[in-house]
Amino acid sequence: MTSPGLLTWLTGTAVQAARAGDRELVGEMVGRIAASSDVLDLSAAARVFADLARRALHTLYGPLTTGERWVIDDLGSAAEIPHHVWALRLVTAYANGDDGLVLALVAAVAKASVDSRSQSLRSLLGYAAELEREAAQQNNHTEGTP
Repeated sequence: MTSPGLLTWLTGTAVQAARAGDRELVGEMVGRIAASSDVLDLSAAARVFADLARRALHTLYGPLTTGERWVIDDLGSAAEIPHHVWALRLVTAYANGDDGLVLALVAAVAKASVDSRSQSLRSLLGYAAELEREAAQQNNHTEGTP
């Protein structure tokens, strides 16, 4: 288990590094989270990363209306890489408010090797940062439009 203060710092630093495109620092911070965290710590970090993605999805596509759910339409090249699939599934579950599935996905990755945990968290944060960049670009293109 990681102390709450250290986990907060590691998670925040990883997010800042991802936004800055610093893959090396992302890898270091996520690696430290993966190596020293229990399932609750992993869940907290994963939820922070997934929330970035959820907010970006809302910017890109708008909030869901009653009865709507986010779905993974096409995995594309991610289908061949288990940690990418895990990241997409976690973001979808989180965005849909499916806390049970989020916890199940985190619990599954918590049982994996440190390297697998690290790859999964790195994929999750990378996906969230990519969505944030897309959302920022969309905002830049729509600003000043009547």
